[in-house]
Amino acid sequence: MAPLLLDSFVMCVHSLIVLFALLGGCTGNLNDWGSSIPRGDASTDDTTPGDGGSGFDTVDGGTGDNPPLDGGVPPEDEPPTRPVDPEDGSVPYDPPEDPPDDPPPAELVSAGGACDCDSDCEPTGGFEPLCIHGICGVHGRDDYCAAGSTSPCPAGHRCWSGTGRGVCYPDYVPGACAGTSDSDGSCVTDGSRDCYQVCGVLCALPGDPPGGDVDPPDDPPDDPPDDPPDDPPDGPCTYPSGPYGWRQGAVVAPMRWSAAVAGRDETGAADLEDLYCDPAVHSVFVVIVATWCTACPERMSQIAGLRDTWERYGARFIFLVSDASTASVASSYVDRYGITFGFRTNDADNSSGSGAITGSSIYSAVPWTGVIRTSDMVFVTNESESYYIDLEAEAASLAGE
Repeated sequence: MAPLLLDSFVMCVHSLIVLFALLGGCTGNLNDWGSSIPRGDASTDDTTPGDGGSGFDTVDGGTGDNPPLDGGVPPEDEPPTRPVDPEDGSVPYDPPEDPPDDPPPAELVSAGGACDCDSDCEPTGGFEPLCIHGICGVHGRDDYCAAGSTSPCPAGHRCWSGTGRGVCYPDYVPGACAGTSDSDGSCVTDGSRDCYQVCGVLCALPGDPPGGDVDPPDDPPDDPPDDPPDDPPDGPCTYPSGPYGWRQGAVVAPMRWSAAVAGRDETGAADLEDLYCDPAVHSVFVVIVATWCTACPERMSQIAGLRDTWERYGARFIFLVSDASTASVASSYVDRYGITFGFRTNDADNSSGSGAITGSSIYSAVPWTGVIRTSDMVFVTNESESYYIDLEAEAASLAGE
């Protein structure tokens, strides 16, 4: 047993001696051993020395390419950190509010109701709605329908136009009509209200309707350059002298109606002296009607349908609505037939005296027309209870046709 222990001891001592011998033959720091390890192409390697100049990262992080010995992540490989807006970090997220609900659509007005614009009225039976001087009606199928006809209109309507508009008035229904009933039972304006020109084709009120949400119409195109004025006539225009009278063969007094409303296609004023001095005017037709007249619609529709004829022959019209309280009421009645020309009034503001025509003995029944020749302002003919004038033939004759 003792020999074996001795041999083991001797071998251990021998091993220690060899180890110390080896250690004694080494010089420098153990870290220098790494300098002999190849690292590839020296031209591209990062060999910035650390504490020992070995090219390895030192224990405290070093500057080499290898990862730090503690297993950390190099700064350039760390995930980016999103900067925090201090303001966003201190204020809680507030989601945007929901957009406001659309306002409910405006309720449309049924036939006969009060309106300010065409768009206020409902399209009865699929027909295009029209606000007719403050009363809801529709545009009929036939632009040249006969007065009083029902076939071009939806049920419960009658046509009262012959001018290319085909206006259909609703039948009068008590409580549903914002106006009044005419002689044929249609719901028509009573003259107390109207609608706005900016949004109604059969309206007379200027400006914008209540609410102001209607776009104004486009500006009219610029007028073309004026032609050079004609040579002035020799001397001033002088109205023919009297004696004057309102009877056939007499010179008519220079009457004027200062409150008269001019139709949309009309120019100037309701003044016989102005019409006499206009070389384009060859005749003046004074037409007397009444809102209660059952025979007047046919006559008014006939006049309306010959608009181009009157323009060609230089014929002008003055409409006197005998029972209209104002010129505006008279204009609304004339507009009912789609007439866009002529002057509209009653005879109350006649410069020759209130009712100088409508109260004369020569006026007998409505509808009634008297004709003035403008070359000398002579009253040439008129209608009676049993005789209607051929207005077109009279206009052609006085124009020299």
